[in-house]
Amino acid sequence: MSPAFSIVVPTYERVALLRGTVASALGQEGFDDYEVVVVDDGSTDGTWEYLQGVRSPRLRAVRNERRLGMARNWNAAVRLSRGRFVFLLQDDDLAEPVLLARAAEVLGRHPGAELLCFATCLIDDDGRKPRLFWQPDGERRLAAPDALLHFARQWTLSSTQVVFARALFERHGPFDERPPIMSDAEAFLRWMVHADVALCPEPLARRRCWAGSVSAATERSAAMRATMAFLVERVLAEARASGRLDAERLDELGDALHRSFIVPSALPAEGEAAGGPGRADASVLRRLARVIRRGLHRAGG
Repeated sequence: MSPAFSIVVPTYERVALLRGTVASALGQEGFDDYEVVVVDDGSTDGTWEYLQGVRSPRLRAVRNERRLGMARNWNAAVRLSRGRFVFLLQDDDLAEPVLLARAAEVLGRHPGAELLCFATCLIDDDGRKPRLFWQPDGERRLAAPDALLHFARQWTLSSTQVVFARALFERHGPFDERPPIMSDAEAFLRWMVHADVALCPEPLARRRCWAGSVSAATERSAAMRATMAFLVERVLAEARASGRLDAERLDELGDALHRSFIVPSALPAEGEAAGGPGRADASVLRRLARVIRRGLHRAGG
């Protein structure tokens, strides 16, 4: 029988942080209908040896035979899990002990909601100094596509603030594996075109804000700018195809996405050369541009 929840932890070369992440996933209180699935993407820092030494009937550890990369590893982890709801816990973040107990309560009060978004708590490199970054003004439910417009106006989420239904992942597509970053934001916004969302004002996990994160490493880079353009066009294409938004709301969505994703990413990175992106970033830019053009052609844009 499938558990109610799966906590999935894709990981690569972060064994020192992973220990705390796995302990937080296994240390859930007041709720026991869950599993923890960790997928090691070929780490060489002792990750697999550490996982082999963890003794818990809840834990299932898998090691990829070859390196998949970030989004492909996320999808592999979700597909290996069995829970009706899934929480994608990044290997540098921490789940609160009440994560699943509270998630089950909120989702139980909002039957049919396929996404749960909760308050954002940030921590520093050492896992200290917790601070609230974003908090909804109370528990409530947003019918599709109202949550899409809500979060398009002000994007405040990451995978560590969202629980999603497996059925949503299967019905409307997995994390897009083409962009090098931001596949969680793209998928959540795309799913919000179709899914009702429950909001929870309680922070149920802690997101590490540190220099070693992928988002910090790519902030305001050409790769980030290309990815943001891809995200906006992908979400708009999904919204147009769904028929759920009229012309006025589509215009509103496009403007909100532009302000939240395109404008901030257009600011040059500190120290960026005036000549434009580096060779690696330019390659990413060209690849995503081709993807965007193909997507626009299929959408009739």
